[in-house]
Amino acid sequence: MTGKAAAKEPSRSDVMLLGSVAVVGLPTFAIVELIERFGLLAALLVVAGMVGLGAGYWQWQRMRRAAYLRAKYPDAELVRRLFAGEVWQGQSAEELEDALGKPVAVERPKRGGNRREVWNYLPYKGRYRMRVTLEAGCVSSWQRRGTEG
Repeated sequence: MTGKAAAKEPSRSDVMLLGSVAVVGLPTFAIVELIERFGLLAALLVVAGMVGLGAGYWQWQRMRRAAYLRAKYPDAELVRRLFAGEVWQGQSAEELEDALGKPVAVERPKRGGNRREVWNYLPYKGRYRMRVTLEAGCVSSWQRRGTEG
């Protein structure tokens, strides 16, 4: 032992508490400050404007994604399914990525010459809530788990 104290890693509850303070405490503080400095009406207008901007940005992103999918795929039904985030047997890897996004992790089991991959989505408590198996670049199966404990 060298006599120096090792830096302690923050616990999960410490991180959660800090996150809660940032997510709840800071906006609450800002709103209270707005009310004290400019009055309730001004604070409500600022909050409503921020909510409106957030909703507008979200809608703009959805429209941009829909336009991207329509430009890439001529089949309207395929675009609808991809936009809805659907997964189906025989779906190509590219279509899967357009439906769900890039996987959080990819497993490539080492078995013979089989081109098999497992794409993992939605991490939760050290596991994944969705796993999609691809063989030769196409979806062969998938498993979606609930979020219960």
